[in-house]
Amino acid sequence: PISLLRVPAYRTRSDQVKTLFASSDAREASAIAHSLGIRYLYVDETDRGAYPGAAKFDSSPEYFQPVFRRGPVGVYQVR
Repeated sequence: PISLLRVPAYRTRSDQVKTLFASSDAREASAIAHSLGIRYLYVDETDRGAYPGAAKFDSSPEYFQPVFRRGPVGVYQVR
């Protein structure tokens, strides 16, 4: 898998995605998503447990518009 290779571009993007989920700053997370060309985010129980900052997806509809929600799973449009 590419995650096991030492590919600088992969590592940089992977770190950006981790920051997107970990940050409690919705504006920063939205900017990261836009810079990576991400239009929708899938967030599940694992993400919510690993990243307390994932709560921003539910509390910041001006940046992450909910389009689907069932239990801990949510899909958000990046605005």
